[in-house]
Amino acid sequence: MSTLPAGASPLYVAAIVIALAVIAAAAALWRRRAQPWKPWNRWNVELYDAAKKGDIDKVLRALEHGADPNVKGPDGYTPLHIAAHENYSELAKVLIKYGAKVDLKDRYGNTPLHVAAYMGHADVAKVLLESGADPNAPNNGGHTPLHAAAYRGRLNVASLLLEHGADPCITNKDGDIPLVTARKRRAEEVYTLLEKVSSKCVNAIR
Repeated sequence: MSTLPAGASPLYVAAIVIALAVIAAAAALWRRRAQPWKPWNRWNVELYDAAKKGDIDKVLRALEHGADPNVKGPDGYTPLHIAAHENYSELAKVLIKYGAKVDLKDRYGNTPLHVAAYMGHADVAKVLLESGADPNAPNNGGHTPLHAAAYRGRLNVASLLLEHGADPCITNKDGDIPLVTARKRRAEEVYTLLEKVSSKCVNAIR
């Protein structure tokens, strides 16, 4: 039996169908938007926006009002990923003090240390390492932060990672150790550095 009012016109029926479709679309959009912000509130948004600008005062205000220091944006970036990307070392210290987890991963499996290594930002990489970041964490491709530094020829960060226990023998999903990555990318300085510490992984070199 129909639940529509007696004599309902085709236009009325069409309006109902459109309204239901709009509600369903809005709900789906909300789920996609809400997922990165748990819970969705102004302070999480303010924290994320302030982190992008490196505005420590606004970051502190948001944190003191209960913003989640580990809130994620649509790409999985946390405020600490942003600090790593922009080399905001003081911001990184503040976020970690307020509970930011140093090894959270973005949608590609990158930790903030991967980001710092890729960008060549030794200052923030040092903050992360001294706060317990894992120098051997793999991303979705099996790349460690040392692979990232080798890929981009970041000698300063590669040296720092080795000083903090990075393993030069870990292979990525292509079977390459960081030395091989450096060779393929013609990152000569990083290659020379890694060559000195990679003799024990000679069987992994191809």
